Amino acid sequence: MGPERQKLTLTPSERKRLQRALHQQEHAGVALRAAIVLWSAQGQSATSIARTLGITPRTVHRCRQRWRNMGMEGLADSPRPGRPPRVSPEYLELLLRTVETDPRQLGFVFSRWTCARLASYLEQRTQVAISPWWVNELLHCHGFAWRRTKLTTQHLADEGEKRDLL
Repeated sequence: MGPERQKLTLTPSERKRLQRALHQQEHAGVALRAAIVLWSAQGQSATSIARTLGITPRTVHRCRQRWRNMGMEGLADSPRPGRPPRVSPEYLELLLRTVETDPRQLGFVFSRWTCARLASYLEQRTQVAISPWWVNELLHCHGFAWRRTKLTTQHLADEGEKRDLL
């Protein structure tokens, strides 16, 4: 039997785990590789699996090899190269705590945060420079909606302060 029709042998527990992995919607790559292994265990050729799934036979061969070498761990996505994220979980936690805090409690004279002010404040605290645009994106992903602040004196409590500014 050539490499084209190499049948994989699965234990009942492996088959069950592969069938569960087949239905993982958040991990499409794992589901695809699980399907490849299951069809390979049924004796399907790499060419027919590739044609059915819309991938290349080379991908099928690689997946089979990963299964033989690593088993279920071979189904997981490999790490991708790229720059590591600059925003750590600690930075994000500080950002979310800070945006909920009144700036005057931290010693500032303004009463509302802007993305630029948040970015500057957090850079001073963490030495991590993030653009105001990216701060806005992070906040948006966590349910915060930003609008431009209106230039008004209504937020000032003292009427004397309002007159001094006008």
